[in-house]
Amino acid sequence: MNDRHFTIPVYHYADDGRGDEKDYYMKKVIKWAVILLLTPVLLFLILLFLLYLPPFQNWAVKKAAAYASEQTGMDISVGHVSLRFPLDLTLDDVKIIKDNDSIPSLRDTIADASKIFVDIQLRPLVDKKIEVNALGFEKLRLN
Repeated sequence: MNDRHFTIPVYHYADDGRGDEKDYYMKKVIKWAVILLLTPVLLFLILLFLLYLPPFQNWAVKKAAAYASEQTGMDISVGHVSLRFPLDLTLDDVKIIKDNDSIPSLRDTIADASKIFVDIQLRPLVDKKIEVNALGFEKLRLN
C-alpha cells in the first residue's frame, strides 16, 4: 500500500494589524443602520399606543377642533372623545356655531349633538379609503 500525504496550500494574507479595528467600526455601522431603520417603526408604534390613551385623545381632538375652527371660521368644540380598538370613535358634546350672516351680533348653532359615534373599518385605511360600519347620533340638532 502506498502511503501518500497530500498537503493543502494555505494562503496567508498580509495582516495589516487593523482587523479588530475594522470589525469594531463595521459593528458600529450596522448598529446605527439598524437604529435608523427601526426608529420610524418605533415612533409609529408609540403614536398608535398614545392614540388609545384618553388624555392624548382629548388633547388631539382639542387641537383638531381648533384647527377646524380656524379653517372654517366657525366655533367647533368637542367635550370628550373616546377611541376604542380598532377604530370605534365617540365624540361627546359636539357644538358647531357660526356668526349670523345677516345680523352680526347673533350667532347660529349649525350642529349640536350630545353624542356622535362612528365605527370605521381598519383595513381600507391602508388603501386611503374610509369605510364606515356604523354612524350614529344622540340628541342631534341641525340647523
